[in-house]
Amino acid sequence: MNVAVVILNWNQAAATIRCVEAVAAWTHVAPDIWVVDNASQDGSRDLIPKQCPTAHVLASDSNLGFAGGNNLALRRILSAQSDVVLLLNNDAVITEDQVQHLLTELETHPCLGLVGPLLDERRGLPARSAPAKAGLQQVFIAGGRDIARHLGTRHEEKAADLPALIATHRLLDVDYVPGTVALIRAEVFRIVGLFDEDYFFSGEMADFCRRAGVQGYASAVCPHAWATHEPGGGARSTLYRYYTLRNRFLYIRKFNPSRRALYACLWSAVALAMAARSLIQGRPVEARAAWRALRDGLAGRFGNRNALFGA
Repeated sequence: MNVAVVILNWNQAAATIRCVEAVAAWTHVAPDIWVVDNASQDGSRDLIPKQCPTAHVLASDSNLGFAGGNNLALRRILSAQSDVVLLLNNDAVITEDQVQHLLTELETHPCLGLVGPLLDERRGLPARSAPAKAGLQQVFIAGGRDIARHLGTRHEEKAADLPALIATHRLLDVDYVPGTVALIRAEVFRIVGLFDEDYFFSGEMADFCRRAGVQGYASAVCPHAWATHEPGGGARSTLYRYYTLRNRFLYIRKFNPSRRALYACLWSAVALAMAARSLIQGRPVEARAAWRALRDGLAGRFGNRNALFGA
């Protein structure tokens, strides 16, 4: 299979360059590498092409978010001959042999549209050599659950259960594959369409997998493939809180119209509880993020709202 890898960059030139260099060193998969710079202000536009001459670098004049940034590359990729697309966060690491496990699953299961690995979220902890060697962290992220019905959408697998799970050679059916590391058939994009840019960031993979499912494409996690992920904090964590909460209102509008009022009440209560708790704990910035998510979600204000947070 011909593979295209898409890596987004937003003010993280060093991390993106490390990610590109790691992928460029693969020898058997040998993918086309696409980097999309989302209007960075750290010199990424000049630095990445110089340090990554083999990558196709697309520079956007505005921040298109996860959905729009990936779509910018996907439009180019889908006009070529790529069979599959690997979405890869620049703060995630997956080795070539693990990608080959994912490719094998796509080749084996024709109805499988999207597949991802187990995710070992490090958060500053040292990486392990294999997921079965449980150390400081005892669980791995194994895909996601319906974002309309669950606050904690991450499905977790205990490290102690992994050897038995791996031995079954069974894929784990999931509501969505996280965009952190996701291998997707190019034909799914051609049939289903691209990511919905109204989400901007967070929720677009749940939306895409839902639309793919309607067309008969399954989403799954392969338990014998794994990757590490070390998400950042700071301003990004505030944006994450805002978008993950706000975008549930968009998802509900699209896929749960008959229960829209019920779910709107549910997520309104969650947002108010988050805001109150953050205020009590002395975190006013997080409280404002929750309140703004509620306000914009109910009003139908979607897309890029980074300006609310000075980002």
